[in-house]
Amino acid sequence: MSGNTIVQIKNLKKTINGKPIIKGLTFDIKRGEVFGFLGPNGAGKTTTIRLMLGLMEMTEGEVWIEGHSIRTDFKKAISYVGGIIENPDLYKFMSGYKNLLHYARMVSNVDNKRIDEMVKLVGLEDRIHDKVRTYSLGMRQRLGLAQAMLHSPALLIMDEPTNGLDPAGIREIRAYIRKIAIEENIAVVVSSHLLSEIQQMCDRIGIIQSGSLISVESVSDFMKSDETQLVHIEATPIEKAKEVLQIIFPDHQIQVKQKLLHISLERKDIPKAAAVLIKHEIELFEIQSQSKTLEDLFLEAVGGHDHV
Repeated sequence: MSGNTIVQIKNLKKTINGKPIIKGLTFDIKRGEVFGFLGPNGAGKTTTIRLMLGLMEMTEGEVWIEGHSIRTDFKKAISYVGGIIENPDLYKFMSGYKNLLHYARMVSNVDNKRIDEMVKLVGLEDRIHDKVRTYSLGMRQRLGLAQAMLHSPALLIMDEPTNGLDPAGIREIRAYIRKIAIEENIAVVVSSHLLSEIQQMCDRIGIIQSGSLISVESVSDFMKSDETQLVHIEATPIEKAKEVLQIIFPDHQIQVKQKLLHISLERKDIPKAAAVLIKHEIELFEIQSQSKTLEDLFLEAVGGHDHV
């Protein structure tokens, strides 16, 4: 395992009652990155995370965290892990600081200096001595981040970290997750159904379907993997415009919605489409194009299953 790799997963398999659930996953998670784990409901995301953390016995394969095997050296391997599953468990009648102090007593080598560092890292200096019951959901989520980071983990697991937050809270948590990955130089694994957030938050993504790994690549490379764009055309007569484009692009699906033509084209074909419409004396009012989102590409990758 290289010094830049925190988690190494090799040929991970899980069979239940003779049925393969996880089918030989192999991938690494690197230091300083936010890694998004995606897949439809039932694809095996939660099972894989449980296997990674030793909460479920693997049938075959191996998981190493900071070079220590989950299978044979569980106590050492798991000591490098911190996590938040949706909303963190906190004592609301206590202050934020006393919550952190209480948790610090449960783990070794956490002093007041480390507590103060984490409070500053998540931006709670002004409210840390207030009772948690007065905190907004976003503030409680930030306190949960500080709590999960107290023992200086190498790997932070976050399941639905922005669940229930308003847009401002979502943006705030997203920024702190990225800040923690960079400043603490750790790996953060995020599982979320909000694909727009994964697109903005993560460096790399792993897509799993039916227990098999479809792809592991950087978000930027994944977004570039399909150069087609969604094109919206306002033209009249619209049915004639559709017929003309269908002749020129016979393999493309063309839809009429809200008096607009919708078609996916490669960028280089957009001027061609406009020229053909004008040549056939079709009045062309507007052409808008937009790159596909992570959600569009994800649905294509998993065959249209839209529950992650």
